Amino acid sequence: MSDKNWSTASQFIIWFLIVPPGMFYFLSNQMPEELNISYLFLFIIFSMLTTLFPIKLKGDPITLVMWVTIPAFLLYGIAIEMIIMQFAAIAILFVSKGTIQNKIQRFLINSLMMFLLSIVSAGAFYLVGGQVGSTDFWSLSYRGFGL
Repeated sequence: MSDKNWSTASQFIIWFLIVPPGMFYFLSNQMPEELNISYLFLFIIFSMLTTLFPIKLKGDPITLVMWVTIPAFLLYGIAIEMIIMQFAAIAILFVSKGTIQNKIQRFLINSLMMFLLSIVSAGAFYLVGGQVGSTDFWSLSYRGFGL
């Protein structure tokens, strides 16, 4: 084990203790009652395409995957959004450079970050009174401004 970097084994253990149980929990408790499978596949394809073709800004890649996952979350909830984010994390493997170990580490870190970002974002959405599947935008925006 290197002192500078975490080893792949320790990253895998952390990922394994957080992401799979969390995914299982959300998939078993937060799945939508109605799900359009063709929309789900389109969301997955678009999220993977946004990660496969990032925008380069001063040499740094920028992906717009959140522009795909936000509508998925608003339509179907956190479970579907998490599935889409995990597919996007897998797609990052195809564009990342480096050794296999570097790619695995990058997947584990990205997957964990996307998982935690999904939970924090959904928590904030529910905290301000948002409802999944609702098209009532103005009531949500009023709550966001404290009105």
